[in-house]
Amino acid sequence: MGSRGQANGVVLGVSLNVLLLGLVSFITDVSSEMIHPILPAFVEVMGATALAVGLVGGLGDLMQNVLKAPSGYLSDRTGRRKALTAIGYGISAVSKLFIPFSASWPQVMALRAIERTGKGVRTAPRDALIAESGGKRGRAFGIHRALDTLGAVVGSSLALALLFFLKLPMRDVMLYGALVAFPALLPLAFVRETGAKGRAGQKGAGPRELPPDFKLFVAIASLFGLSNMTYMLFVLYVLEFVRPPWGLDPVVFATALYVAFNISYALLSAPGGSLSDRVGRKKVIALGYALFTLTCIGFALEIPGKAPQLVMLALFLTYGASKAFFDGTQRAYASDLAPEEAKGYALGVFHTCVGLANLASGGLAGLIWDLMGATWAFSFAAALSAISAVLLLALCR
Repeated sequence: MGSRGQANGVVLGVSLNVLLLGLVSFITDVSSEMIHPILPAFVEVMGATALAVGLVGGLGDLMQNVLKAPSGYLSDRTGRRKALTAIGYGISAVSKLFIPFSASWPQVMALRAIERTGKGVRTAPRDALIAESGGKRGRAFGIHRALDTLGAVVGSSLALALLFFLKLPMRDVMLYGALVAFPALLPLAFVRETGAKGRAGQKGAGPRELPPDFKLFVAIASLFGLSNMTYMLFVLYVLEFVRPPWGLDPVVFATALYVAFNISYALLSAPGGSLSDRVGRKKVIALGYALFTLTCIGFALEIPGKAPQLVMLALFLTYGASKAFFDGTQRAYASDLAPEEAKGYALGVFHTCVGLANLASGGLAGLIWDLMGATWAFSFAAALSAISAVLLLALCR
């Protein structure tokens, strides 16, 4: 983490590398979040069920996460963290262009899977760059998550404005979002490599070399991942069971709630990361798990067709707060526990295991929803996330 990261200079308590990577993520998320809040409605009009919506979200997670460990390992062996990060962002930018032209939900699922492949290539090398760039690690990941999610706020707000004020079709909004992705590649030119000289040609670590504490945390984070269903099912709940106020179109209202979720997530990410530097990672992660539990309990208790709009707003804000506390802090904690000589590989293993659990969560929650109802799907998620919080506090150091 030392000299190479410090050479980048420190701004706002973190390396310039972190801010540049945050800018890349900001622009990318402006692009992605002009598409994501519309996607559930887009596939629903193509005849997708709740299970299909869960699979559209989940298959993309599968594709990205099976690549994270190999990509992280390759970045350890070659030291080319920056190049792999750029390739990943490039794949995502190009594939987004084709989603608005899909004619069926299986086409959307396939294209989103390709787009998420780019995320799989870039995530572990990028997180290793952040971890090795100097400054306080919790704050670094918190600021990066905050910039990433600020992009989500801007992107989902733009989608809302284009839908509500300009009355644009969903396909047009998604196409404009896809075009925004390409400028995100520009700040990467100024990011400084952290691993090229120190790790090129080294033999990377395998699963046996990963510390027991790291493996235990990954296991608990993966258990929580089984509860952490795709955001698309939260949006689908609003589309199916909530009557919008003031005569708003259901897609517009669901997008507005998604904007509120992202605002909460963005505002609390940096404070959450800084708090983890002071009081410890696992306490902050457990807080995030607990808030997610409360969110799911709230969705489970609401009566379909009678869910008050203000209650929905509160639940989406709590949902955003939960992600702010556990998302970036989990990455920082995994970085703390990972061996220095194999940080990219270890972060890839972390993301792969958690991502595969998220895939199972999306499909399982969607199946429970279709067979037993939304209440049971959210009850399942609430129980599993509560168990994860208890195990984290009891077993991890």
